[in-house]
Amino acid sequence: DYSEASFGYDPISATMSGKSEYNSIWNDYTYHPVDPFLKTVQRTLKKLEQEIPIDKYDEIAQMVVCDDLRRYLEDQDIFHYYVYWGGHFNPLSDVFSVFDYMPKQTKSDISDITKRMQKIPKVVTEWISSLKDVAGFGAVNSKFRVEATILAIDNFANGKFTKFASNIDKNN
Repeated sequence: DYSEASFGYDPISATMSGKSEYNSIWNDYTYHPVDPFLKTVQRTLKKLEQEIPIDKYDEIAQMVVCDDLRRYLEDQDIFHYYVYWGGHFNPLSDVFSVFDYMPKQTKSDISDITKRMQKIPKVVTEWISSLKDVAGFGAVNSKFRVEATILAIDNFANGKFTKFASNIDKNN
């Protein structure tokens, strides 16, 4: 129940977990005043906290998952989903790395890759827009994330992204 809901909310994680039905779509990086996944997390945490572990390994797994869910809920105040920037997992690295996890054996696989690649400009624009939205709340250090994003994409694109990013600022 929770896993399927989380894969629908986070198609990139679904792809990285081998769930191919999500291979042609991206996560929604646009800002939402109320996180659409929030109720699922709250409901799952409440249910999981009431479960009685069957052994010590089950107890450890329960503690880890409950801790992750609580952290997700705590991060709502800092807009973590929209601006997170970790070493391996963040919207920018997702854009680059998800293709490594996608199958490439069939025409359908190649079609999914093509569909996803065509949406990259939209994904980047959504994330930049979210950074600007939450920066307006003054709750996070979005400037660092924007600069890091521009630098990473610029390095990946051999300088072409600087021109792209400067055009975004001119138009907004």
